[in-house]
Amino acid sequence: MAKKVKCTTSDVFAIPVSETEFIFGRVLFDVTKQYIKIVPEEERELNDLEFFNKSVLVEMFLGVYTSVEDVDFEKKAVTGTFVFNDFLSKYEGVIVGKREVNPIEVSFPEVLSRYNMNVYLASGELYLPIPIDGDKYREIGVYASSGYGYYNLIVATLDFSGRDDLIKEDAKMDNYFEHIDLRSRPELRSEIYASIHEDTNQNYYDMALKYGFDLKRLYEQITGKEKARAKKEKYPQEIMTDVRWAFYGGQYDTIEEFMKAVQEYHEELDADGWQPEEVVLACKEVTVQYAYWEEEDETEEDFRLTADGDGFTAGELLFKIHNRVVGHLENEDHHFFEGLSLYKDAAPENRPFYFLGLGS
Repeated sequence: MAKKVKCTTSDVFAIPVSETEFIFGRVLFDVTKQYIKIVPEEERELNDLEFFNKSVLVEMFLGVYTSVEDVDFEKKAVTGTFVFNDFLSKYEGVIVGKREVNPIEVSFPEVLSRYNMNVYLASGELYLPIPIDGDKYREIGVYASSGYGYYNLIVATLDFSGRDDLIKEDAKMDNYFEHIDLRSRPELRSEIYASIHEDTNQNYYDMALKYGFDLKRLYEQITGKEKARAKKEKYPQEIMTDVRWAFYGGQYDTIEEFMKAVQEYHEELDADGWQPEEVVLACKEVTVQYAYWEEEDETEEDFRLTADGDGFTAGELLFKIHNRVVGHLENEDHHFFEGLSLYKDAAPENRPFYFLGLGS
């Protein structure tokens, strides 16, 4: 059975849509980690966020690409919808990096909810009473859903990106989020907002802040935990010792192709140590040394790698190592990855130095 790929806040992910092309998205909010585990139960009673436990809020970027390096992160196909945190597993998706989330720019789906015979506008932590009766509530039919429309999310992204050639016949829709998000029905949304004297042009952050909900606090707490853990651990003595890989087959053009290959390699071995989204080194640069035979002499060589973000994920680090060493190692007996061991705690410029373990 394939290992489930779970994503969390700030993860950038890729979903294959052809043999060489991907659509990309990012996780904006992790309900379990940022809400269920942080906000006291008594404060979670009057909104719909608890319904989305084990779900994440994601956005999708406009366009279809062969590499994450080409993505225009400013252009969005989908601004925010809920999916289960392991939804990538269903579509052979992979996590390809991290991109910090600005809480002020986060937008939650807007739905109708019913409680004690009253109808509410529900969005994120907001739960606002609106003057609608039960019949009108059922007629509108916009309800909270986290399991609805994984496939619609993909089709919508392809459709908005102008790639009908990648969409199955009859899969296109006039409105992909008609029944799960009021934002996809602007006229109805305007009527509901007017009934509670709110402005549809305000962003979620400002509106929630008026009602006492500062979204920033849910990001600051999880960020604080990560920083505290990184400070305590500094640089680990060993990295990725349970990851299985062999340095052969030449270089990979994209990190997406590489991570898919590593995932398949683990599935063939029935191994479960591959977690490409895990941040394994909290630093911008690392020096790696390895040994190989050149003619009759053993040669030691070291090289420097730079992270795309503030630290290295397992996927990024192994991808960059592979492309640097595969030319020397693919014909060696000792070409199987056996993790990284800290050789020097840190160079004078505060750059850790690791030795690449190799086996046969």
